[in-house]
Amino acid sequence: MAAAEKAVTKAEVSAEKRFDSVNEFRAAMKDQTSSFADKAQVDFRLGAIERKLEGFVGVNQGYTNIWGYLIGAVTIAAGVAVVLTRFIK
Repeated sequence: MAAAEKAVTKAEVSAEKRFDSVNEFRAAMKDQTSSFADKAQVDFRLGAIERKLEGFVGVNQGYTNIWGYLIGAVTIAAGVAVVLTRFIK
């Protein structure tokens, strides 16, 4: 009977140690998840970044259009100059 009581006591101590380590793990996971950003925060911040990037794309497209117009104007001016020099000679 004494051996059975010792075995039960050892099993209880072992189970308590195991549950203590499980509880420590749960506490660590709870601390970790409390530091994570939630979905609403992430969506809000990513939305702000996307709006800023869309603004930059519009500005970049404007610069591209200006360069196209400038090159077109220079090409037309050069063509007109060539035609005028042919007629003057």
